[in-house]
Amino acid sequence: MNKKTLLAVDDAEINRKILSKLFSNEFDVIEACDGKEAFDILVKRDGDIDIIILDIIMPTYDGFYFLEKIKNSAEYNNVPVVIATTDNSPEAEAKLLDLGATDLIYKPFNPQNAVKRVKAILARYEAETQKIKSASSLENRHNIVMRQTNTFSAEYDFETGKTFIDPTYSNYVHRDFCNIDIFDATSMIGLIYRPDLDAVVSFLNINEVSETTQRFINVRILTDNNIYEWFRLALAIHFENGVKTRAILTFNNINSEMEAIKKLEIFSSIDRLTKIPNRNTFVEKTQTIIEENEDSKFAIVRFDIESFKIINQLFGTAEGDSILKFIAVKLQEIIEPIKNATYCRITSDLFAFSIPYDNEDLLNTVIDTLVAAVKMYPLNFDITLSFGIYIAENSEYSVRHMLDRAGVAQKATKNNYKTHISYFDEALREQEEIEITIVSEMKKALEKGEFKIYLQPKCDMRTGKIIGSEALVRWVHPTKGLISPRSFIPIFENNGFITELDYYIFSTVSELISKWRDDGLPILPVSVNVSRADLYDPNLFPNIVKIVDKYNIPHEYIEFELTESSFISDNHKLCDLTYNLQKSNFHVLMDDFGSGYSSLNSLKDIKVDVLKIDINFLPTSTTDERAGKILASVVSMANDLDLKVVVEGVETRDQADFLISIGAYEAQGYYFFKPMPVEDYEKALKAQLDL
Repeated sequence: MNKKTLLAVDDAEINRKILSKLFSNEFDVIEACDGKEAFDILVKRDGDIDIIILDIIMPTYDGFYFLEKIKNSAEYNNVPVVIATTDNSPEAEAKLLDLGATDLIYKPFNPQNAVKRVKAILARYEAETQKIKSASSLENRHNIVMRQTNTFSAEYDFETGKTFIDPTYSNYVHRDFCNIDIFDATSMIGLIYRPDLDAVVSFLNINEVSETTQRFINVRILTDNNIYEWFRLALAIHFENGVKTRAILTFNNINSEMEAIKKLEIFSSIDRLTKIPNRNTFVEKTQTIIEENEDSKFAIVRFDIESFKIINQLFGTAEGDSILKFIAVKLQEIIEPIKNATYCRITSDLFAFSIPYDNEDLLNTVIDTLVAAVKMYPLNFDITLSFGIYIAENSEYSVRHMLDRAGVAQKATKNNYKTHISYFDEALREQEEIEITIVSEMKKALEKGEFKIYLQPKCDMRTGKIIGSEALVRWVHPTKGLISPRSFIPIFENNGFITELDYYIFSTVSELISKWRDDGLPILPVSVNVSRADLYDPNLFPNIVKIVDKYNIPHEYIEFELTESSFISDNHKLCDLTYNLQKSNFHVLMDDFGSGYSSLNSLKDIKVDVLKIDINFLPTSTTDERAGKILASVVSMANDLDLKVVVEGVETRDQADFLISIGAYEAQGYYFFKPMPVEDYEKALKAQLDL
């Protein structure tokens, strides 16, 4: 059986590769880097594309423009388009569906769910299409197929000799169609612009047509405004068993279409909030400038606001929008006077600019001026900008690729208090290649069992005995050896693969506990981490229950660790998950307590069972009385709330003694045990039993 063909449209190469890998088993996947290339592929492979997965924010033709273009195309508006988006709000969904999207899937992708959903969308669409084809009523068939803006149609049934004319024609045409033969051009004299009449006579000649065919022509027709406007006529003649069955003539007002396209072009070139150029405009203009100045260097710069989410939370989104507008004005003032310079707002708090780069002086001046301007903004908060820079020495790479590389450089500034400026260099290029390799190998690595569970014991510091453990993941590569989680976890969190890995960990830990029970080993609770990306999986909780119950183990042996940063940004989802987990006798831990901005507020809103206090909350020395009193107060508060406390990162005897003195008895850390393979953990348990 031949595979269906799926067109994956995304300007980020890594996203296209992820989509190709996800769907390659079920579909023949074709890739396009923007809406223009996608539309060219549609034309070239006429009738050979079964479904499209479309990103929205892209250069040249973005997703909105592509939807508008395909919606007004009689040739291709029957191809289902699925939008891949991170915005799961009802408003965004309604807007995209109104623009002509068939359905939506949400990033980060859950691989299995994404494939199933896309297959279901295609199956449902094909079923609806088949229903249309089998409809016995000529009017119903027409109403379903031909409902679109500025378009009307007529259909002739050869068997009955009847013609059905869409009554909406009266909105467009200055003539009563009911009194003319729609397929006889001579009867439309006065309606068709006279110089176009001969071409229409030839176009409507269907007598000698011997097989299913489709043809198009542009002509001028007298409209209801009593002026001639351009219409595109599409004539489709259908046969069944060699016999003509019906002819469909579609009229599309091109004048109205062109006005809409012009408005859309204006809209799509400017960022709606800040009124400066958007990403698409920036990419196109910058690409042209670089290609026209091949002997010149350019600095491609991305920058954003550190902790912008926190600003929105503390001061409100209206204040956040005001800051973005302020930065846009300053960016415009600084960049506009520079020859061959461009700038834009990409999205949220992310901006970009490109300037000629003869040396660092001009670039440093621009950055310093921006930083100084932002410092003057009247807000009781330290607004800090972070910059990623890529120096383009030729047009070998596209501007989109250059922006991606500037983005890679910018990541290096995050959480780095020494510098907020980073250049893309050879080290980052190598890191980029490593990330691409990791993404290309991650799926097979999971299938081959290369991801191994390590367990770090939790101890009672008074006795040194193991009272539980935390499950951690290590990638044991067949040729590269042990790969640090720091190398792959952030990548998996960005591309959504972390959810599939987390499910693997849930399952492996459940199977492990079942084995311990069968082997007669003492069963101590094991905690597993829930990634922020997992929260966007609507089936997270039922899947957890299904996995654990598969191995028939009591729920209290599995604990779920949620990082405090997740509590800040996804509070409502965490509330629901925590409630459901605890209702099913699972324990919930708040990890990294004290490392965020809303610790106490999160604790008020979400009732957890255990607080895990990060090492950074510990006193730096035994004489640090202030830090010690703060930590003692936190432990006292937890005890008053009937919350257990686990301190992680304990590395010295002095730290352990201090914690015991303030009533914190449980800890993790290298002073007691490092993370270890499962076999070593089992040996440690057995040794503890022998004692």
